[in-house]
Amino acid sequence: MATRAEWSERVERWKQSGLSAKAFAGLEGLKVQSLYWWTSRLRTSSGAALQSTPPRFLPVRVVKSPQAHPARVGVAPSPAIAAGIELALPNGCIVRVQEDFDATTLARLLRVAGGTGAC
Repeated sequence: MATRAEWSERVERWKQSGLSAKAFAGLEGLKVQSLYWWTSRLRTSSGAALQSTPPRFLPVRVVKSPQAHPARVGVAPSPAIAAGIELALPNGCIVRVQEDFDATTLARLLRVAGGTGAC
């Protein structure tokens, strides 16, 4: 069973991730109800809201692509939409993701790369 400190860290990672509670819980193998319960419990016991980085906006640049159709989730990749998504992170790293990527693997990769300073 996870300790209060472990849950505090999980809740903070969720807040930092920008993911919905359902998405984060799924990636971490948690029950979404547990995530909500601990968020409430930690907020109540500390007497204040959890500390988290305020949201900020990043520039977005739309680039024309030779794609015939925009990428759609759940559609098998075709040559016309095989390009997928490209993320340019604030630290200069670029992450290219094909349409049929595995969300769990991508989340783990970004978490590990972010924790090591590699990205």
